[in-house]
Amino acid sequence: FPSAIAHPDTDVILPAVKLVHGAPSNGRFEADAALAVVIGKPALRVSVRSALRHVIGLSLMLDVWDAEIFLEEARVRRGMLSKNLPGVSPLGPWIQLAEDGMLDDGLEVTLTISGALRQRFRIHDLAYRIAEVISFCSSIGLEPGDVLGFSARIARTTAPGPLETPAAVVPGDTVEVAGSGLSPLQARFVAGDG
Repeated sequence: FPSAIAHPDTDVILPAVKLVHGAPSNGRFEADAALAVVIGKPALRVSVRSALRHVIGLSLMLDVWDAEIFLEEARVRRGMLSKNLPGVSPLGPWIQLAEDGMLDDGLEVTLTISGALRQRFRIHDLAYRIAEVISFCSSIGLEPGDVLGFSARIARTTAPGPLETPAAVVPGDTVEVAGSGLSPLQARFVAGDG
């Protein structure tokens, strides 16, 4: 896995993508709130039991993608461009060092778009346990600084409130991803050039 952190300070600029496999993008973007788990020490073929010892901290992430490109990539079973466009999917605002109990099942993540709550889920709602995913990904190796995102898309929520996934975002929207014990990530969506 490549190690990368994208973090616009305040604005998420929605790129003006024109072509995907010859088809024009309509510029429709979607997003999910995500808990970002940051790896702090190398992990190669680690057990589920020891996986969380490789986590240095947690942060929040706004998983953003171009919906048109995403659907085309899903059709051909490839998925690289839609979630890796310049300026999308901010992380932060900083990494909270992991403490005992921080990853307990009650940790809650929310997504608010322009004042409306759109997503709410807890760690125990995730389809895959964090330690299991770390163990699985460690089969090819994880390095310090690698970030694994656990988003609303893989949640089967029992939390009160909505789980609109994916949630549409448009230029002008303000977004906040919040999590129990974590500093909220705030962004504003603006139209890109082109």
